[in-house]
Amino acid sequence: MTRRTRRRLAPLGLTLALSSAGPVVLAAEPTGDVVIADAVTTNPAPNSPTAVYVVAPAGTDPGLLEVLAAARANLQAQGVELQQVEPAPGQTAANRARALVSGGLARGAFWLDERSPGEIRVFMLDAQGTAYVRRVPVEPASIEASREAVWHIVEAGSLALATGEPVSMEQAKTEDLEPSPKPEPEPPPPAEPVVHEPPPPELVYVEPSRPYPPFRIGCGLAYLGSGLAREIPWSSGAVLDVKMHAKRAYVLSASYGLLLPGRRGEPVVTWRHRAELRAGPRLLYTRNRVELHVLAGGAMEALRWQATSSDDAGWRATALATIDGSVAVRIKANLWLVIEPGAEVLLNRFAFVECEAGAPSCEGATRRVVLDPWRVRPRARAGLTVQF
Repeated sequence: MTRRTRRRLAPLGLTLALSSAGPVVLAAEPTGDVVIADAVTTNPAPNSPTAVYVVAPAGTDPGLLEVLAAARANLQAQGVELQQVEPAPGQTAANRARALVSGGLARGAFWLDERSPGEIRVFMLDAQGTAYVRRVPVEPASIEASREAVWHIVEAGSLALATGEPVSMEQAKTEDLEPSPKPEPEPPPPAEPVVHEPPPPELVYVEPSRPYPPFRIGCGLAYLGSGLAREIPWSSGAVLDVKMHAKRAYVLSASYGLLLPGRRGEPVVTWRHRAELRAGPRLLYTRNRVELHVLAGGAMEALRWQATSSDDAGWRATALATIDGSVAVRIKANLWLVIEPGAEVLLNRFAFVECEAGAPSCEGATRRVVLDPWRVRPRARAGLTVQF
């Protein structure tokens, strides 16, 4: 490998060892015959095409399709064309890759085998017909890491195919490859017709495919800030938040927040307690690194006030409609940094007023507004969330 390629692959942590077993060279026709050869490098012929193909049948894990798209974008920036195709009806992925390479259409081709429990097998076929394989372990708790490993294997192998460098993958054995279809047995001689009762229908259990968990739970602690009125433009506090990510497409959030006393304004607002419920869709998702959501919902807030000119004090309940933009950045493992700017709308408008002592009514000149909460006010959250 060139220094450029080694510098690219080293941070990825890929340790791809070559097997001592001989390589497998696939025949040009889809017969499934295997020939043992000694070639271990990809040496493209002059003027050979630079395109590399990946064969992805219908029903491939959507998460794998995402990482293949990411690999295709990275390779395009490096001058390597990675094209994704589907096998023809009744054709296996291996035979489709064999047809592409033997027809002189590509430097090589990849295909994925998800049938083995607990692993994904990444196969590669170079221009000489030599087959390679890399096994990626799959565990339910680290499915995203397995998909990223597939991404890096395809990207590194495509670079090696395009530059004619040695392929850092295990050379496939005969038993690794898909077997050729066996010839159908000859039909038995016709027998005397026998009347039988129709057998009961056969029940076949098919294990459901669940590439993603049905939901994830996240618990977070964050800074909470909210405006109130001209007299108290901003209050700060903290919020505890629990989020449920449903199928990685929607988020449901429940939280409790406490805003600290404001030191300005009359009456002095001493505490603000709020319970909130929000929900919204996911708008952006990039390889399990960044997520963007829009969350809308409502909140109930209990506001404690204390007059400065008398001993009057009390609680005031308010209803709020909220909308926030949520940006989550993965820091490491299950730890995320979450930033949520937004706004809230006061649904039950009210004001604190002071009436002149002894006045028969609290109107006109005898009425003074001492705190008038904003109808629409800004808000923000910023903190850390742990996802399970």
